[in-house]
Amino acid sequence: QLYKLMKISSEVLDDISNWYVRRNRRRFWRSENDKDKMAAYHTLYNVILTYIKIMSPIIPFVTDKIYQNLVVNIDNDAPKSIHLSEFPKFNSKIANDKLIKEVDAVKTIVNLGRSVRNKANIKIRQPLNDIQIYIPNVNLDSIKKYDSQILEELNIKKIEYFSDESNIVSYKIKPNFGKINQKYKDYKSQIIEEINNCDSKKVMKSLQANNSLKLDNIDITLDYEDFVIEEIAEQGYCISSNKNVLVSINTILNENLINEGIVRDLIRKIQNFRKESGLEVSDRIKLNIQSNSDLYDAIKFNKNYLLSEVLAVNLVIDNFDGDF
Repeated sequence: QLYKLMKISSEVLDDISNWYVRRNRRRFWRSENDKDKMAAYHTLYNVILTYIKIMSPIIPFVTDKIYQNLVVNIDNDAPKSIHLSEFPKFNSKIANDKLIKEVDAVKTIVNLGRSVRNKANIKIRQPLNDIQIYIPNVNLDSIKKYDSQILEELNIKKIEYFSDESNIVSYKIKPNFGKINQKYKDYKSQIIEEINNCDSKKVMKSLQANNSLKLDNIDITLDYEDFVIEEIAEQGYCISSNKNVLVSINTILNENLINEGIVRDLIRKIQNFRKESGLEVSDRIKLNIQSNSDLYDAIKFNKNYLLSEVLAVNLVIDNFDGDF
């Protein structure tokens, strides 16, 4: 039970830091204290407070220290220790199973998209042109409303959904000789012949539906592990998938994408410099850049994006004769 609780705890922390905070950072960064910004902070505050109360029996000292900072320092009427406060109760009125399923599907797509980038050795700061998604047994309208978030998370320009996975991927299916030899030694040659004669689409359909394939001619049922399945993407695309979702990303780079990638790398360096300089996230800066012509060309077509991301009020380019 303790292991399960710690595993859930780790997943909650990942959701908070690697999803909620990142997805809402622009709400946090706003200079004006409007209702939307306050709502973002209020949600984060209550999630953290509830989380540390739940974890307080497991990590009593750390959670109490956090509680002192979050609660006692700002509320004189609050219990003086987290261990004196009431344990959280489940509130069914604020639970939204539909929303949870939708966001889980979106996060699955994003995670597979990052996996594709890793396979293709393309860093997340490099923009890409398009992503293709096959996600069966789901109302696509419930996913499409999150398109802007998927594209922003994966740094991709366009998104397209397919109802037939054959539009995205083809499969090369081979016998897993080691497993077959281990489990069906006396029928090995017959099984291998049957697999080689099977239609790959039929095999995949059966494996996806039942996690198995029955060979009627020899009355043997094979499991998923008895096959070696190679996913073959369209030319210029790279694929990643799980049992429920398939994601294919266009990895071909044109000049515009390359230039934007250069600027995004520059933005990261400037943001790190801001942090090292002790600036607040909302501080405005003046930006002076001296570099080679490749960087200048990249900035020329992405100037407004650069200025908005680093909160610069103006830009000075040294040793450049062109027009910005």
